[in-house]
Amino acid sequence: MDVQKLLQMPEYEFLHHLERPVLFMTLGGSYAYGTNREGSDIDVRGCVLNRPEELLGLSKFDAFADRNTDTTIYGFNKLISMLIDCNPSTMELLFCKPEHYFMVSNEGHFLLDSRNLFLSQRAIYSFGGYANRMLRQLRTFLADHDPTPDEREEEFFRTAQHMIEGCQYRYTGIPSGTFSLYLDKARDPGKNMEVFLDVHADHISLREINSVLNELGSTRESYEKLCKRNTKKDEVHLNKHIMHLCRLYLMIFDILEKGQFSTYREADHNFLMDVRNGKFLQNGVLTEEFEELLVAYEKRLQYDKQNTSLPEQPDIKKIEELMVEINRKAVM
Repeated sequence: MDVQKLLQMPEYEFLHHLERPVLFMTLGGSYAYGTNREGSDIDVRGCVLNRPEELLGLSKFDAFADRNTDTTIYGFNKLISMLIDCNPSTMELLFCKPEHYFMVSNEGHFLLDSRNLFLSQRAIYSFGGYANRMLRQLRTFLADHDPTPDEREEEFFRTAQHMIEGCQYRYTGIPSGTFSLYLDKARDPGKNMEVFLDVHADHISLREINSVLNELGSTRESYEKLCKRNTKKDEVHLNKHIMHLCRLYLMIFDILEKGQFSTYREADHNFLMDVRNGKFLQNGVLTEEFEELLVAYEKRLQYDKQNTSLPEQPDIKKIEELMVEINRKAVM
């Protein structure tokens, strides 16, 4: 695939008018994972420096997305904030195959060479949380009946629990055990059960506790929206969804066990393509083999959580030094 030729097509004209220095451009999606096949979309991902007024003034730029070409371009400061949290969608941009980077500046090379700074135990809850959401979506897609209010509440409870567990890594001023989630008799007359929260805390940052509560509220809102959507999908998309769920687990195992990973899943290619071609879905039903694999993956993840040598937190001081050095170009 000639990416440079692709980018000269009229629909990519917007890339030539970003008016910000490019740090890097790379491939995303199935081409980046090595799971593409004929007809697969070509996703372009990249990062650009923020303008001086966005660093020093009131202007703001987080990202630019073009749906027609499946292109997403992040502002550098926004990208860093997501990388600190080990966000899967942005972490994979730093670990692509070298030949998949078709535009890299000197500052971009500096960022890519520093990519291991962002590997920490936060990945447990970012990658693990993403996998949890994908599994929840998959169960919803395949449900042979609309979930009852209580079934939805139980599913949300498991999702919220996973989110709360990750707070100890993302909000260092909040001790473990501060929040307790549980199911109890509902105050909502349309339900029998409802999720409740107890808070056990002294001298907690109002800013941090407010952030956690906002995240819980956002999680609730996004879950309710998912439940209201038409969730039926054809088998092609269901198999692709299952493949990406497996890929997320394999990536988090690499991160926790090896302290590194590759976006391009060369060693897993045949397995992932088998999954994409229907290995775990028969007549609209997940196979017993897949359910057993999920149990094995979860056991492995729990073991890795206890035994990984990754630091609990990224080195924020070094990341800040990296940001300052790269942002100097934007303000000079």
